[in-house]
Amino acid sequence: MRVSVTAVALGFVFLGLTPGKAGGQTGSSTPYSLSSPSNFARGCFGPCACPVLQSKLTGTFDLRSLPPDPMFSNYAVEDVKWVANESAHPLAITGSGTYRVGGEVAVQERMTLDLSIDGGPSERYDSGDVSGGGDFPRITIAVRLHPSTACFDTVITIDASPGVLGIDPRDARLPRMSPNPFASHVDVRFAIVREGPVELTILDLSGRRVRRLARGEWMTAGVHSRVWDGMEEDGVAAPAGLYRIRIEADGRATDRTVVKLR
Repeated sequence: MRVSVTAVALGFVFLGLTPGKAGGQTGSSTPYSLSSPSNFARGCFGPCACPVLQSKLTGTFDLRSLPPDPMFSNYAVEDVKWVANESAHPLAITGSGTYRVGGEVAVQERMTLDLSIDGGPSERYDSGDVSGGGDFPRITIAVRLHPSTACFDTVITIDASPGVLGIDPRDARLPRMSPNPFASHVDVRFAIVREGPVELTILDLSGRRVRRLARGEWMTAGVHSRVWDGMEEDGVAAPAGLYRIRIEADGRATDRTVVKLR
């Protein structure tokens, strides 16, 4: 079984989602832009009988990497500046929060946002732990004001991608995340905008290098692929568990998380 892990170099940064470092340091921020079908909806999402009013949502936010934990890659959602384009009165939405993606067996994600709607008091919107995140760095998730058991609710659907120039992470040439975890091989597919040296390394959760798939290899701009067979540098099979695939190019780095079953 093969797992495709997509990492995309965008403009002058390589995703810009630099993993957190020891000592609590954090990575740089990457600007994100909302796209269709992002929307802001109010109404009855349960068994109650009332209409749902939905409006287009536009705007931006920044995603900044935080130190990872054993299961998830963690990010701060900052500088939310959205507009819900309701017909009579566009609503300004501001705030911040967190996003995480990863998991022990299946890929999961969660976004929690503290948002002010049209200058009102900040309220907590939460997606809960849901399946998804395999398309990261694209983020597609819905956050809601109340638990799913509530009758009347406000739900914000977010479809966002890094908003810098370069290769769109939804580019058809770049396959989406295949089933994860993997049993025997993982196919690492990535794209770079500028030619140059690339480092591709497999790390365990302690940061120890398990395997190096590319050592300063000079690559042309475009899509590339390398396969990890689950072995360490000495030819011994790596134990089952969570691993980070780190790609470094153009002076930046990004990690993707995969789970090895055996």
